[in-house]
Amino acid sequence: PFDTECIADLHLWLKFLQQASNGINMNLLTYRQPTVEYLSDACEHGIGGYSSAGKAWRWALPQEIEGRFTLNFLEFVAAIIGPWMDHLQGELPPLSCIL
Repeated sequence: PFDTECIADLHLWLKFLQQASNGINMNLLTYRQPTVEYLSDACEHGIGGYSSAGKAWRWALPQEIEGRFTLNFLEFVAAIIGPWMDHLQGELPPLSCIL
């Protein structure tokens, strides 16, 4: 009595209901106060940054690679390093709100 499209819709609803029964994380839908803030910067000679937790880092670019990357790329890499270091060290709890 049910066509293929109707059966596909029922399967989709079963999937939705399964996800809902496990709970839906509302953290991406509401305003949250950041739990940690990272600031970083870059120039043609190196990159560096620090976090609101007091960690700081810097890395001077070796002379042989100076000028090979755009400043935008170095800024992007610098922005990733702070949270990445905390994640690798297990200091970034699940559902952290990072700014």
